[in-house]
Amino acid sequence: MPIGRKTPAQRSKRPDFTQIPVQFFGATLGLTGLALAWQRAENLHILPDVGVASVLLILAGIISVLIFTGYGLKAMRAPALVGADLMHPARVTSLGAAPMTLMLLPAGVLPSMP
Repeated sequence: MPIGRKTPAQRSKRPDFTQIPVQFFGATLGLTGLALAWQRAENLHILPDVGVASVLLILAGIISVLIFTGYGLKAMRAPALVGADLMHPARVTSLGAAPMTLMLLPAGVLPSMP
């Protein structure tokens, strides 16, 4: 078989989302924190108010939804792997970033609400 060609069985295989690392929650937390810091700098007139904070906040929200959905699918399809993440001393600390992200995202939206 030529290199790069897939068999019919390989082509029909669906993604199973079991390889999503728990450390991705830290990325969402960092991006949300960056958006909040940028928003604060714009409010204090340290940075020009050109909408960068809003773009970062929207991007953080979209990425958060994607990662939470992917990890939720991992939890449904491979609960043993999520259990292994919970029992691993280093990976379990990354799960703490998930609820912190859920607390910081509304904090970024709050200033734009009436």
